[in-house]
Formats: sequence, structure tokens, C-alpha cells
Amino acid sequence: LAFLSVLAGVLFDYKYIAFSNEKSANEGNVKYLGEIINHQWAKSSEFEKMFRFYIKKYLTPGVEYFSFLRKYTELEITKMFIKYPKYFPVFSSCNTGMKWCGNCPKCLFVYATLYPFLSKKQLLKIFGRDIFENRGLLPAMKGLLGQGKPKPFECVGTKKETRLAFELCLKKALQQAQSKPISYLLKKFKKRK
Repeated sequence: LAFLSVLAGVLFDYKYIAFSNEKSANEGNVKYLGEIINHQWAKSSEFEKMFRFYIKKYLTPGVEYFSFLRKYTELEITKMFIKYPKYFPVFSSCNTGMKWCGNCPKCLFVYATLYPFLSKKQLLKIFGRDIFENRGLLPAMKGLLGQGKPKPFECVGTKKETRLAFELCLKKALQQAQSKPISYLLKKFKKRK
């Protein structure tokens, strides 16, 4: 996409190519043979810096490639996004081809970042279910949190910010515990803290 966007910039005389790659993309997923493997490397600041140099040296000095959201984490982006509820019915980040499958690490991560800031009704309208009740996502949750499993090969936040998101989710759930039971995955998270 980076190369195609530069080609489009040259063909249509665009100066700026703005991507929305966030700070969280810099964290790798797993260490293998002494190297950090990062599923999101092409979204990382390292790639962006190298690619900007490559464009200027070998392709064209007339195109500026940058990431508009580079300085923000996924949680910070979520806090910005929730100010625009008109987009809740149409946005998706699930990689299965469905709007929200509710069974993958990506759905779990996005749900966990939205949960602290939205009502249960809003979450159900977006996802169609309480994803924290999906028992099959326990291994994914452990991977997202860095609890003995590799971080899933998905475009998700860092382990640190995932822990923060789950902390915020648990805090909200505990505040509502008298009126609503705590979901399965949040109970498991509470036990592992």
C-alpha cells in the first residue's frame, strides 16, 4: 500500500500521503531466532522512516509520506473515535471478512478498548454480543496481555496498553457489579492480576 500510494501520488499530483499508523504498531509479537517479529512492521515508525528516505532517494522528492496518528496509542485513538457515534454502525476492524466475528483477538482487543467508554447497549449494538462472555477467547486474551503466550499476529495494541484497557474494563465492571454480573473474561483477568 505504501508503494501504491506513492505511485498514485505521482500520477495524480498529490504531495501528501497520510496513513493512520499508530504508536502501538512499533511493538513486536514474538522473538524468534534472536529477532523480534512484528506483524505490523510495515506500520511501524521504523518502516515509515526508512520508507520516507527510500522515496526521496529513489522515487520522487515531491511526495511526503507520513502517519497522521503516529504519536497516539490505540487507547488514545479510541477516546477520539467515541466522540463520533454516527460511525459506530459502520466501522469494523475484524479480519475475518465479517463485520465483527466476535471470535478473534482483533475483535476482543477492539471490544476491550471501547468497553470502558461506551454503554452496554452501545457495545451490543456494535458487536452483537458481549465478547467478554466468549470462553474460547481466553487464550487470545492471555496473548494480548503477554501472559505466557505470544502476542497475536493481528493489528492490536501493545501488551501494556491492553493491560490498561482490561484494567479500565474491570474497574467499570466492578462499579456495576451490583446491577450486572461480571463477564467471564473479566473474571479471569481479575484472578490473574
